[in-house]
Amino acid sequence: AREMQERVAQMVEQADLIWISTFHSMCVRILRMDIYRLGSYNKNFTIFSESDSEKAIKKVLEELNFKDEKFKKVFVSQLSNYKNSGQSLEGYLSTHACEFNMNDIGKAILHYEAYLKKNNALDFDDLLLKTIELFKTCPDVLEYYANRFEYILVDEFQDTNLVQYALVKMLA
Repeated sequence: AREMQERVAQMVEQADLIWISTFHSMCVRILRMDIYRLGSYNKNFTIFSESDSEKAIKKVLEELNFKDEKFKKVFVSQLSNYKNSGQSLEGYLSTHACEFNMNDIGKAILHYEAYLKKNNALDFDDLLLKTIELFKTCPDVLEYYANRFEYILVDEFQDTNLVQYALVKMLA
């Protein structure tokens, strides 16, 4: 993204008006302006690094008395899969009901989400998910950005996941 920004700056006047970014940095920019409209966060939210998320997961699993290392590995994988699926938690749990300990996985996900909210924090996956939630909850915000971006170019579009695709589709 930085290389693209530099190239565009050399070719276009007022290049600072053009947003060239990763999905995540675009979403941070949007959320810093309007996340308060979701009610549970303020614009000074913290973005958890991978190690911050690992610590939070460890704390949450300890609080729930889930001490098995196998459960932790499955939980981390399921949490990521859930967040990248674009489904509601209920839908995700229903779709994966036959998999290892999904009732406990669901409880742990809810506890983890509550921990993030209590700490005014988002993990990396939440940046995209909360932006989609913001757009769905506040159509005027979506309309503003959809009008703001007359053209949308996605580099390596074939590598987008469902959540990234949903963002592009909403904005387009």
